[in-house]
Amino acid sequence: MYKSACVILCFLLNCVVAFAQEYGEKPLFDLNYNELRQKWSQDGETYRNTYFDYHISKAKREKDTLQLAIAYRLKSWDLDYSVGLKTLDTAFAIINAIQNKQGQDYFYFKSMAYYTQAHLYYNDHQDAQAVYAMINCLYWSKKAKNHKIVARSSSHLGNLKAEFGQESEGIVFSKKALKYLDKYKTHIDDYDYNKTLCLHNMARCYAYARKTDSARSYLKKAIKSALTIKDSSEFEDLQVLRAQLDYYDGLYNRSRDTLILYIQDARGTSKADKFYYLGMIEGQIGKSYLKTSYFKSYDSILKNLDYPLFDNANQVYQHLLKEAINQNDNKAEKEYLHRLVYYDSLLTDTQERIREITLNELDLPLEMEEKSSLSQAINRRNKLLIVFYTVSAVLLIGCTGYYLKYRGTRQRLAKVMSQPVQVEKRQAKGIQNTDDKLDTQMLSTVLDSLNLWEKELGFLDGSVTQHDLAKMIKTNSTYLSQTINHYKGQNFSSYLKDIRITYAINHLKENPTMAKSMSMIQIAEYYGFNSLPVFTKSLKRKIAVTPGVFIKQLVKEI
Repeated sequence: MYKSACVILCFLLNCVVAFAQEYGEKPLFDLNYNELRQKWSQDGETYRNTYFDYHISKAKREKDTLQLAIAYRLKSWDLDYSVGLKTLDTAFAIINAIQNKQGQDYFYFKSMAYYTQAHLYYNDHQDAQAVYAMINCLYWSKKAKNHKIVARSSSHLGNLKAEFGQESEGIVFSKKALKYLDKYKTHIDDYDYNKTLCLHNMARCYAYARKTDSARSYLKKAIKSALTIKDSSEFEDLQVLRAQLDYYDGLYNRSRDTLILYIQDARGTSKADKFYYLGMIEGQIGKSYLKTSYFKSYDSILKNLDYPLFDNANQVYQHLLKEAINQNDNKAEKEYLHRLVYYDSLLTDTQERIREITLNELDLPLEMEEKSSLSQAINRRNKLLIVFYTVSAVLLIGCTGYYLKYRGTRQRLAKVMSQPVQVEKRQAKGIQNTDDKLDTQMLSTVLDSLNLWEKELGFLDGSVTQHDLAKMIKTNSTYLSQTINHYKGQNFSSYLKDIRITYAINHLKENPTMAKSMSMIQIAEYYGFNSLPVFTKSLKRKIAVTPGVFIKQLVKEI
């Protein structure tokens, strides 16, 4: 019985070897660790299903803790978010249990593990966590002298900075990544592929900053590089980025043709992004119904993904809310308003978190590192003193300036909240006593009509012009202009902005729930402002605090 089993086992093993040799592959039990990793590079799913268990058993048999951790890291790469993170946590736990935590192999593993972690977070739209993981990746890749991942992680961080409102910093960071990549070109085996990624991220940073000429310059280089390495997936992504730049530059037909070409095979947020730009294009060429249709498709995709933070969601829901209001669809209006408030809050929170993370964990440490490298020729004791005094002085000045600014803001805000804001009163301009000038009696009559118009809140109409107002109060533009100049001490435009913003501030204090339920642009339009920047500038000029600070105080006091 025993001999028969051995014969059968030997026969099966010989069949496996013969089969592998027939197809030019080694038997599973002959693969070394580099070959196992190559199997993962070729097809991650096949690695998980066929090679992972052997990788684990081989590492255990040889008591190779590092390879055991590597196997779990490789397995985690393309798994679903929660499962992938748990698998990666296993890899971290294994590597942290080893005794030697100072070797290059340990540093290299940590850099790759954090890179994998950032990949999982980013794919699940956990952007703040992705930034933090990528910063750790950059730290460990520098210790490991893993030049490829130093360049790649730096490039990704630049792109994330630009994506969340730090465009200038993102551009600077991405440029450094490209310079670093070129500096260590000979040390990077797949240099061309990484060059393509870095050029792509550089173009995206300029696109976020709406600097389309610079973006196109880097995009052209990235497309050429993608064609050289025959990376069809990267080439497609670059073509879509070009379509976005075409939209920014008003080349709507070309942008639409490119987006339609690639939207069929798109999935998830990639498809939602294309729907957004197609909707914006249709809106620009006057097809509002198609814009609404594309935006509803965008909403449907985000709904299936449980509404992650994604580009341009605010603009989509602002439009859908406006359409719902126009259609008197109360249910849709309520839903889109909720989405708009949700994304306003989510975007603000994420931007603040990323700014805080990059400042504390990336920018300040890098700044200190650069200062240190520039000061190596200086005596160590003197260098430390200079750095200490410089940093102390900067911190002291910064803290003092911040405190004074903060105190001033709080004082101004307290004054605004405690008493009504008044319309600005300037010294009235005199009237020249010439025959062709209006007399005081006529101006007084026009003033009475103007005061009645103010009392009836006619200024909340955002479309009113000087001509319209003159017609409403049964006078002409010349009489009206003379009246406002003489009694209000302002020109028509300044007078209109002042009376609107004064009313807005006092009305919002009496109705603070409006500040919580409406977006900033909706508030501006409610009080007659057709431009958010004009509303912002008028409010800040009036009470010396920004609308954000004022609105936040209103919400706090509800």
